[in-house]
Amino acid sequence: MLSDTDSTLMKTLGLGQAEWKGMKFWERTTFVVDPKGTIVKVYDKVNPDGHEKVLLDDINGMKAKAA
Repeated sequence: MLSDTDSTLMKTLGLGQAEWKGMKFWERTTFVVDPKGTIVKVYDKVNPDGHEKVLLDDINGMKAKAA
């Protein structure tokens, strides 16, 4: 789990900002990174409601394929 509080990673990865009522904010994005540091899956414009279940199911599926 990583929190990019100064936006360094988001800027490096080219993630966009959205605007709502004159305020800019970063869109929620989740990256799954393998132990070698390779990004294996990206979830764009994440809705946090229930996202942890989708994420955990996908990670468990990837682990099962690798075994």
